[in-house]
Amino acid sequence: MTVPPNPYAEYDSEGMPVAKPAKPAQPQTPPPYVPNAVTPGQPVFVPEQVPAAYQVPTPEITSIKSPTLTWVLALILGWIGAHDFYTGNHKIGALKVVLFFALAFMIDTALDPVAQVLVWVLVLWMFLDVGRVFFGKYTDGDGFPVKYGG
Repeated sequence: MTVPPNPYAEYDSEGMPVAKPAKPAQPQTPPPYVPNAVTPGQPVFVPEQVPAAYQVPTPEITSIKSPTLTWVLALILGWIGAHDFYTGNHKIGALKVVLFFALAFMIDTALDPVAQVLVWVLVLWMFLDVGRVFFGKYTDGDGFPVKYGG
């Protein structure tokens, strides 16, 4: 049984098939850059999977206001909200001023018991703010903690 010759093969003068030269490899162009695109088959980067050795600690952003001055203002004039105005918490400071003047008008009137409660509220609020500034939990008007370092 004879095999018919392949009409697509090239033969030399002796009838032997000649290997066709390979086509030169076409340079592959990289896919266009698309930010935040996920290529099928590639793993998706998840920040929680980054090993601890490669994680860089980010410094905490703190307020530009002085913690010492904030603490002194809270300790001395905290009942009227001086430290709130200094740090940019103007609404809380204005509330404390209004409460203080309401207290001043209530003394020696029929509302004296209310005034006594208001005194305790302002004093307690003052000491809470003193503690929050001391322990670095007090924030300025922009929401940054008023404390040393970062």
